[in-house]
Amino acid sequence: MGCRRKHAHDILLRSTHERSFHRDEGRPVRVILAGATGAIGRQLIPALTAAGHDVTAIIRNPGNLDLVKGLGGEPIVADVMDREQLLNAVK
Repeated sequence: MGCRRKHAHDILLRSTHERSFHRDEGRPVRVILAGATGAIGRQLIPALTAAGHDVTAIIRNPGNLDLVKGLGGEPIVADVMDREQLLNAVK
């Protein structure tokens, strides 16, 4: 991991950990994440699940199902530009 990327990753983990249970009276929350297989999403999924949150990851490519599951997320195949697919993903 490059220096910049490592620094961003460390900040992300620290920030997620520090705020993870401050909202909703300490209970884990369900997070719906678009862009889950991108550079930031791939780091967010394990950070959020480590903090105790349930992550639903919206992906466009069914080929990324195993990637998201391996990171700890629950994948949903949908296009965020399609209203019906997006509504089904957040149910």
